Amino acid sequence: MAEEQKQIHAAYPRLRMAHHLAEQVLAHGARSESAAPPYALAFHLAQERADDGVTTMERGVAGGPWGE
Repeated sequence: MAEEQKQIHAAYPRLRMAHHLAEQVLAHGARSESAAPPYALAFHLAQERADDGVTTMERGVAGGPWGE
């Protein structure tokens, strides 16, 4: 399986989808307080980004067997 993953990654590089999705959600949330109210995804992602620069969404994908 690991060898197949290497071949697939070489042929189809990861596009950092989780990172780009987080960036879009954060950009939307940055428009106003009403765009990122408490308990909204944008609010939580902004808090995570402020804490250590990486969201759990990005970390979860990067830590998976297929990486990002």
